[in-house]
Amino acid sequence: MPPFNPTHLNDLSPQDDLTLWTGGWDSTYRVLQRALLEETPVRPVYVVDRNRGSAHMELGAMNGLLLALERRYPEAYARIEPPRYVDLRAVPPDPEITDAWRTLREDHSIGTQYDWLPRLAKAADWTGVELSIYGGGRLRPMFGDSVGRVEGPGGPTYALSDDAPEPVQVLFGRFAFPLWDTTKAAAFEAAEAAGLSPLLDAHTWFCFKPRNGKPCGGCRPCQFMVKDGLGHRVPAVNRVRARAERAVNRARSRAKVGTKLRALRDRATR
Repeated sequence: MPPFNPTHLNDLSPQDDLTLWTGGWDSTYRVLQRALLEETPVRPVYVVDRNRGSAHMELGAMNGLLLALERRYPEAYARIEPPRYVDLRAVPPDPEITDAWRTLREDHSIGTQYDWLPRLAKAADWTGVELSIYGGGRLRPMFGDSVGRVEGPGGPTYALSDDAPEPVQVLFGRFAFPLWDTTKAAAFEAAEAAGLSPLLDAHTWFCFKPRNGKPCGGCRPCQFMVKDGLGHRVPAVNRVRARAERAVNRARSRAKVGTKLRALRDRATR
C-alpha cells in the first residue's frame, strides 16, 4: 500500500465542499472536472479500508494521477489539495444511520459504504460532501424526485430536498451530487470530448478482487464496468474465467436445490 498519513477523526474540522475520492472512474472524473475544466479547488477525501484487497490499487491510481497532473497540467495539479486520508476503523458506530441503511437495503441494492460514509460525515460534521453518483444511475429509484438543484460552495450542484423520505435523508442529507444531472454514458462522452479519457483509463481503479494486479472480471464493479461500456479495462482472459466461474456456481446451486427437492419428495413418500 502506498504511504499515507491517516487523519484522526478528532483532527477533522467541520467543512463543506469536500470531494469523496475513491480512485474509481466516477470520483476521479469529478476531481478532473473540477481541477481541469471548472478550474475550482478540490479538497479530496479518501477512506482507507485496510481489509479491502483493492485499497493499495486505489491509492496507487490516485498517486499516479496526481503525478501525471503535476507533469502535464501543473495549474490543475495546484488546485488539488493534498488528500485527507481517514482510516475506516476510526469511524464511530451510529445506530440511527445503520438502521436507515438496513431499511433502504430491504428494497434497494446499496453497498456498505452507504452505511459508513454517512457515519463519517456526521462524526466529522461535514456538509455538502460531493458524492459522485448519477441521477440516471442505479440508485435513482431510491431517491425518486427528492433531489433538486442548489447553489453549493463550488457552484451549482444537487442535494436532497426537504421532502426526501426519512431513511434517505438520514443517509444522504450531508452530501451533494454534482453528477446528478448526467448519466455514466454521457460522462464517458464528456470525458472523451475533453481529452480526459487517457488519464481516466491509466489512473483509475475499480476491481475489489484483483488477480495478479489486474481486474478480476467477476466482482460487481468489474461487471458494472463491462455493462457500462468499459470492458476493455478488464483483461479478456479474466472476463472469460469469471463467466465460467459464474456458470459453475449457478450449476452447483441448481444441483443443491435439486438434491434438497429430491430429499423432500423421498421423505414425503415414506
